[in-house]
Amino acid sequence: MIRPAVGELLRGVAAQLDASVVPELVSGSAARNQTRAAIAVLRRIAGVWDEVVPSLLADLADLEGALCAAADRLERGDPRRAALLEALDAAPALDAGLATYAPAAARHEAIQDAFDAALAALGGDASGAAANARQELLAALRRSVARSRSLSGR
Repeated sequence: MIRPAVGELLRGVAAQLDASVVPELVSGSAARNQTRAAIAVLRRIAGVWDEVVPSLLADLADLEGALCAAADRLERGDPRRAALLEALDAAPALDAGLATYAPAAARHEAIQDAFDAALAALGGDASGAAANARQELLAALRRSVARSRSLSGR
């Protein structure tokens, strides 16, 4: 791991601003208030930054697994099944062992697009297989929202 990590750097910048810059600014001034706000933002980002990539990877694994499970619930000849699998294959590749934010975010965005398309394609079909596939996707979506809320502190 590269040290200092991003979270550590952000915490260090916030601490230096608080210790060195804020005391030099006039109490109650706009500059002092804005610097304090910037320090709070830096500390907030620092608090979650180190968890962003692991959270994205967990979300990806869950969403991809749900897409595969949904495809498995559909008949082999169902064009929606083929579309689900093609969308998974078309998403940018990612080596989870070396994942950094940008490639993880790019794959996550592609998987979310595939997810949205799958939900739309399955939406009007109340047949057993399609309804089960849709439920699989909705359950994964609920878990994804819970992970996002956890990161945002809600």
